[in-house]
Amino acid sequence: MSGRAGGASLGHAAGEETAWFAYLTMGLGLSLVSPALPALRAYLDTSYAGLGLIFTAVAAGTGVSYLLAGALIDRTSYRVPIAGGALVLGAGLLVAVASRSLAVWVIAMGAGAAASGALDIASARLVSESAPERRNAALNLLNVFFGVGALAAPLLVALDLSAHWPVTWPFAFAALLLLSLAGFGWRRLGRRQAIVVHAARLGQNLRWALIQPWLRPLMLVVGLYIGTEVALAGWLASYAHSTAGVSLARAATLPFVFWAAVTGGRVVATERARRWREETLLAMGIAITVAGVSVCLWVPSLPGLVTGTVLAGVGSGPIFPAAFSLAARIRPERQSASFGVLYPAGAVGNLVMPTLAGLLFSLRGPGAAMAVPLAGALAMAAVTLGWLRPSQRFGEENSGRGG
Repeated sequence: MSGRAGGASLGHAAGEETAWFAYLTMGLGLSLVSPALPALRAYLDTSYAGLGLIFTAVAAGTGVSYLLAGALIDRTSYRVPIAGGALVLGAGLLVAVASRSLAVWVIAMGAGAAASGALDIASARLVSESAPERRNAALNLLNVFFGVGALAAPLLVALDLSAHWPVTWPFAFAALLLLSLAGFGWRRLGRRQAIVVHAARLGQNLRWALIQPWLRPLMLVVGLYIGTEVALAGWLASYAHSTAGVSLARAATLPFVFWAAVTGGRVVATERARRWREETLLAMGIAITVAGVSVCLWVPSLPGLVTGTVLAGVGSGPIFPAAFSLAARIRPERQSASFGVLYPAGAVGNLVMPTLAGLLFSLRGPGAAMAVPLAGALAMAAVTLGWLRPSQRFGEENSGRGG
């Protein structure tokens, strides 16, 4: 891959720095809803099932964006999806902040998320293309920045609620950061930052992906992972408030614990990635995630929730970057096609599982909602156990295929 056209320009520090800033602000903006859910329920005068529509809108928007982002990058440059995505996501947050209508929040958050997918995939591909020789570690490090933003979100919400300020203020702050990213990205990423790929068309990418015996189960793992992570982090504060009687401000800090553990897991994985294969990181991460979500469900006290949240977060940390690094390692010359289907697979999980958790929360109670991420984690484990060794052999046979 290092011999591909454009490789030198993509190695500039400006690209990676912009991607780090993008993941930091995106992690903040997209992680505010979860810790604010109990307060938003009163602010918008709606039910938990109604709040679940926000997750549905965000997932649908990102899914559409993921499908179109690859073609957009291939035809323009990195600064269009990164700067434009930040601008639209920031504007969507500002529109939501200005209203107390659930419908406006659903539409505004969905529209903003429709741009966040382009921001996400462009940043990941920028880093992956910039550092092919250290791709696994570089993608783990990139996701650490998302974790830092996600860490800041519940702290901002907890501070906001403790001070009895409007619950919308953290969303306004995130919007301002995203708008600053739009200007920063446009200036830092020149036209030379365009990517050169072999597979630019969505239809060709999808047809190719569906006949790959190693990529289909990897798509399923990514979809289950995103659905499990968002269902757990998204409803964790509400679950703690309902089952353990935790105050709104304290419940809002549990997503902070989760994202702190996710970030810690990715920091450790960044170091281990220099010596461990992606398959090892996937297997260990999924096993620890299953254990953590199980503790959250079966020990619904504050100590149990904290312990389970830490375990689930540490386990979740390396799964997402390891999956993408594995896809890039197996077929480096088809990285664009692989990423172009893995991101939408994640969006499908994001669309279904958090929405289902919210519906079950309203109909059957918090325990039924927490069963959704547990089922997702167990399904991830089942798929991985049935596929890991065949994919490892495939990866070893094809790791030398050119770029």
